[in-house]
Amino acid sequence: MKNNTILIYVFLSLLSVLFSCNKKLSTSQLYVIEENGLYGFIDHIGNKAIEPQFIYAQNFTEGLALVVVDTIYGECVDSLAYKNTGEKTSKEPCLFVKYGYIDKSGKFVIEPKLLASLFVSKEDIGKIDLEIFNINHDLLGKYAFGSKRALYQDTTTWKYGYIDCNGKIVIPAKYEYAKRFRQSRAVALKYTGKPLAPHENKCHYGIIDENDSTIADFIYDNVTDYGSNHSIVRVWKKSNIEGPQNVITKDDNGEYRINNSPNRYNIKKETFRNGWSETTLILDKNGKIKDTLSSALIYYGFSNGISVSKDIFLSTIYNRDCFGYIDTLGHTIKPLDGITEEQTNEMFLSKQAFSYVPDESVFLYCTRFSNNLAGVTLNGNVCFFVDKHLLIRGKGLEDTYECIRPFCFGLAAVKKNGKWGFVNTSLKRIIPCKYDSCEDNSGFLNKVYTFKGDSIISMYINRKDSIVWKHTDLRGWGNKYNNKYSQKPQKILGNGERMR
Repeated sequence: MKNNTILIYVFLSLLSVLFSCNKKLSTSQLYVIEENGLYGFIDHIGNKAIEPQFIYAQNFTEGLALVVVDTIYGECVDSLAYKNTGEKTSKEPCLFVKYGYIDKSGKFVIEPKLLASLFVSKEDIGKIDLEIFNINHDLLGKYAFGSKRALYQDTTTWKYGYIDCNGKIVIPAKYEYAKRFRQSRAVALKYTGKPLAPHENKCHYGIIDENDSTIADFIYDNVTDYGSNHSIVRVWKKSNIEGPQNVITKDDNGEYRINNSPNRYNIKKETFRNGWSETTLILDKNGKIKDTLSSALIYYGFSNGISVSKDIFLSTIYNRDCFGYIDTLGHTIKPLDGITEEQTNEMFLSKQAFSYVPDESVFLYCTRFSNNLAGVTLNGNVCFFVDKHLLIRGKGLEDTYECIRPFCFGLAAVKKNGKWGFVNTSLKRIIPCKYDSCEDNSGFLNKVYTFKGDSIISMYINRKDSIVWKHTDLRGWGNKYNNKYSQKPQKILGNGERMR
């Protein structure tokens, strides 16, 4: 067991580990550690596989891991400003990150000559912990490899393109913004120069494949990442809703209503712009329109063939988020859909389920589906697991929790009596709820934490709850300002080196 390393990871963002949760377990998997401010890797039994030597490191994807070798503060034009104006804007403070990719032997496969620009506030200059900053904003996760492609930025234009596993540019940097490849598809933002609706942005999203072929045209206002071979998009279209039978008026709150209707699908003021309206669509893997969705809901992308949806109207009424689920056909998931009464009774008798979600229910919290299960709550206090039929899984109150996270590698983090543990897909608690915090499961090992005063004890435990790595950090929660980062803005040369 290795006990001389430091690893501080504060409440890992769920989105930042989406790409790893459905992978198969492998004994060759490596796990990130930090020791004396430098990052390295251990194997599944706690042996050091790559000595700590990097400013920051991410998990391996497709055999390569992004590692940071230098950082510097400077200024950069935000290419996303094109989305609003189509013109260059003033420069903004940036943390420039110099990085490359290593294999599992620790050898650089792609030399650390790449630069990524991460926009920061002036107040944060000199005070950024790159690890925590990345977790909260998921800024470096998009540079992980997917479909043998990784994002990169051109250091002159700061536009985005893609490299292959050898560092060769395979898609030139021509996009104002882009995301990581998922299921052989990537979302990209292109400057089109012309708005597609009055007062609309001059940049639009589209979808490309690994060869830069356009799968979905660059006409969309927003696009979710591909999941279950589907994506959800928003597009502006000419509205035919106004006419003799449908009068659009604006109320005292600035909301547009159809015939003064009070129903839950009232149209917000941004939905109508001089006769244009916003339409939400489901696209298949080939970019073809599969169905039209309600624009009164916000959608978060598919996982296990189901997307979380947020009801804007009910969220406003209740003054808190209200969620539900839809399938890839655009149908709202309803209790006991797709299951017979006989099958339901069998689930109850075998104690695989003990109830079902009442009709017309909305969730005040829910996770994405993973391993065909999701965590939800109806009242904000008690969380439980549901399947795709909205059967409440488990044996009873003993399988309810204060909080639930999505399954990753077959385990889900659960919180009971203020402490965290893990359950498997049979909902058996294999790690007791005794830790103050934890991350989503990352393979054979789980990262957990206990707090003692101002100290944090960080640990990797295996699936038998045995500690294979441990360190006590005396610096305290949230006080990790890493002074190895430059605190004064400096200029950046085209090759990414400091200007002396």
